[in-house]
Amino acid sequence: MFTKLKIQISKLLRVFNSIPEIGGIEISDSAIKFALAKDGKSVFASLNLASGIVSEGKVLDKNKLKELTINTDVDKLIESAKLVCQTHTHK
Repeated sequence: MFTKLKIQISKLLRVFNSIPEIGGIEISDSAIKFALAKDGKSVFASLNLASGIVSEGKVLDKNKLKELTINTDVDKLIESAKLVCQTHTHK
């Protein structure tokens, strides 16, 4: 009985001690850049934009931008991204 209670408490503590994934996105005239903090690592990935999709901070071709983002597997892009830094959590 004690072992079962210990397992339940352990599961509950994992939920309260979980580290959320935190990310960001930047859209510029030439690229969409992603940053993600996940599993104690910070990664960065970018997707180049063709000329004329975004200019001076304004989206000029919404359809091309939408098509590019829909057809890109962001998870795979981030998984293949260069590891920028690894952080350590102290417990």
